[in-house]
Amino acid sequence: MMERVWQRPSVRYAAGAVGIAYLFYLAVMRPNTFGMRNITLALGVIGLGFLAAGFETYFLPILLGVFFSAGSILPIWPVMQQVRWPILILGAVLSLAYYARYGRGLSFHALHLLSVFTVLTALASTFVSYVPMTTLLKACSLASLFIYGSVGIRTLCHQRPERVVNWLVRFAEVMVVFTAVVYFVFSYTIWDNPNSLGMIAGVLCWPVCLWWFLLGSTTSERVRRGFVLFLCAALLFSSASRAAMLGAGVSSVLLLVATKRYRVMVVGTFLMATFLAGVYVLAPERIQSTSERLIYKKGDRSEGILRSRQEPWEKAMSSFREHPWLGTGFGVSKESADYHDFYSSISRERGSSYLTLLEGTGLVGTLSFGVLLATLLWHCFRVLLRLRTMGHSNYLAAPVAGVLLAGLVAAGFEDWLFAVGYYGCLAFWLLAMSLPDLTSHFQRAGAAS
Repeated sequence: MMERVWQRPSVRYAAGAVGIAYLFYLAVMRPNTFGMRNITLALGVIGLGFLAAGFETYFLPILLGVFFSAGSILPIWPVMQQVRWPILILGAVLSLAYYARYGRGLSFHALHLLSVFTVLTALASTFVSYVPMTTLLKACSLASLFIYGSVGIRTLCHQRPERVVNWLVRFAEVMVVFTAVVYFVFSYTIWDNPNSLGMIAGVLCWPVCLWWFLLGSTTSERVRRGFVLFLCAALLFSSASRAAMLGAGVSSVLLLVATKRYRVMVVGTFLMATFLAGVYVLAPERIQSTSERLIYKKGDRSEGILRSRQEPWEKAMSSFREHPWLGTGFGVSKESADYHDFYSSISRERGSSYLTLLEGTGLVGTLSFGVLLATLLWHCFRVLLRLRTMGHSNYLAAPVAGVLLAGLVAAGFEDWLFAVGYYGCLAFWLLAMSLPDLTSHFQRAGAAS
């Protein structure tokens, strides 16, 4: 009897929600529960949970939970920052084991092959790195991420690609509502900085919520999904993250043009202008301060619009000129030589993921990464062309392509695209490795029909 009750999805979801709520309560009200001395115990409990619950069903939510907790300001973040690495390595190992047992029929694409060359490039940069051991560890973490993305998720979902999109939609809705409640109701800045909030709202959630809203067929669906989309826009606006706003704007225009939803574009622009005008009437000082922070970043007009990016860009280019061919080592810079703790956060903000890559791997190493990114961009534009041909939004690859396009744009102004420990990097590459399957799934379905 109990087994039949537990097999009901609603019961499992309710139990999961209660467990998450209880852990959140402990993290906020009793932070000592998650002391550093409990790391070994936490790993043991999580490992037993994998054996009891099953890799196929629960590993991905646990992996995302650990990485997002590590990027928050909850009291458990020091524990999660160290737990995330064993979890990621465990995911890669379990992926290979699961593939050996159940992975028949899984084909690999050029994107997955190119990821192997990027890992080899990162490993080769160890020989010229300022801190070889740090570069080696970062290269191994990149390899673990690509293995889990290329094998783990695809082994679980290559026969049912819609599961990836269902998880993505549920994740986006839950994350938007949860973050909005925490920020707007409790005034608790759970994420580390405004750029992290912009990453979640503008890159990871906005394209998915927009696509989900376009698929609404009834009035109730459009109202509910439109409300979530409005909350996502409010979070993005409050973050004042220019990179995330630009990424969200570019992906929105491309998706709406590809699906020929010009009226939605016009109405959305009008509603946004009306909302900003209303806020300006009710709280003009808030609009002014937000605008100053958005345009001039720190509110100082004398520094110029791109002042916050010019200094790190100049540092990256100066370092690149000193080591133009092989770079300073993947994931490190000259400043990294002053740090000896592999778990510490090295302050080397370069203001662009692409400049960071150029500085770390040089022209030779950047070639393989550039081909990988170009192939990924080609896959995204294939999705847009398919949407344009179809004339409607019901295409599984559309939200994933939207997230990837927003991420590629935002990565030009934020240093996170190959920072494996960051949850934005994790989510981006897991979706990127799944995109070819979603595209080919539509083609097989179309051929069968």
